[in-house]
Formats: sequence, structure tokens, C-alpha cells
Amino acid sequence: MIFLLTGCNSKDKNNESNIKITSNEVNLVLKENTLTNDEATFILVNNSPESIFYGDAFHLERKIKGKWYTLEMKEKVNFYLQPHELKQDEFIEIKINFTDLYGKLENGLYRFVKSYKYNNSNEELYTGVEFLIS
Repeated sequence: MIFLLTGCNSKDKNNESNIKITSNEVNLVLKENTLTNDEATFILVNNSPESIFYGDAFHLERKIKGKWYTLEMKEKVNFYLQPHELKQDEFIEIKINFTDLYGKLENGLYRFVKSYKYNNSNEELYTGVEFLIS
């Protein structure tokens, strides 16, 4: 399995995100008391009846006038593409430094998005969590 990441500039209306969050069984949550303007810790939770596979890649989106736009990273980031397995009822914490990757985040509504796949499936699914920088 290969997971790919693409980045876009949130100020360009042509970079509107078409990502649909597709699961109620695989979720991302924001870990309590970890959100700052600089960083946050997210928890990827697998409540499905089977293992999922995910890569290190992720992306950040910002909601502007009711639409989601993918943010561009400051520099190209090489993510490790070998998938990781997350078994049923397991979770993993993911700490992200926004400043290092995107620069200082402006006030607004954001969404952290990760893709995953089920074993023996080529369908890429997405989970995400919204958070507010103010």
C-alpha cells in the first residue's frame, strides 16, 4: 500500500478540498489540553472490527467561507510511505508541530486529515478532526 500527500495553497480557490470523511469506526480526536497555535496531539482510533493500514502522511485544511482548502506546507516533506497497522480497538498518538510545517496558523477553523485503508482493499478512506485556532 502506498499513501500519497499533496499540498495546496489555502488562499487559492482552485485548491478546494474534495476530501470526504468516510468512517464512523476509524476516528481522529484532538487530545485534551494539547492544542496551541504551534502544535497539537491527535489520536487515531480504530474502532472497526478489523485492522487498518495508514501512512505517516497527513494534511491540514482550513475552512474559508464555508469551504475546506488544503494548506501548503512550507517545504516539501518526505513521509515514510511504508504503511503501519492499527489493529481493532487500538489507537496511536500523532504530535504535529504546525509552525515547522505550515508556519504560524492564523485564527480560524482547521481540519487535520489522514487517509487509511482496510487490509485487502485498494479504497482509500479518510478520517479527520476539526479544531479552532483563536
